[in-house]
Amino acid sequence: MPLHCWLYINVLPNLAGETSQQIAQNVNCNNPQTRQQMIICSDRAYKAADQKLNQVYKALQTKITTNQKKRLTNAQLAWIKKLSNLEYPWLQK
Repeated sequence: MPLHCWLYINVLPNLAGETSQQIAQNVNCNNPQTRQQMIICSDRAYKAADQKLNQVYKALQTKITTNQKKRLTNAQLAWIKKLSNLEYPWLQK
């Protein structure tokens, strides 16, 4: 999570006398009303998607050959490099 999002979720509510946990428990992600609620809901959606991706990945690993695993790993590394170049273009070689 980007630092500015973390600060928005964790520091500002504490200044108002509420904990981030209290705020997060009260968020209706079907209809978020504030930026803070949108960030909390986005974080929840990200975590759920990441968990599902990990489940599918584990299941896939038992069904593919060694060669397919190598190809998958190479594709993942290429995707990470591309993503890193998009987020951090100054790191490109």
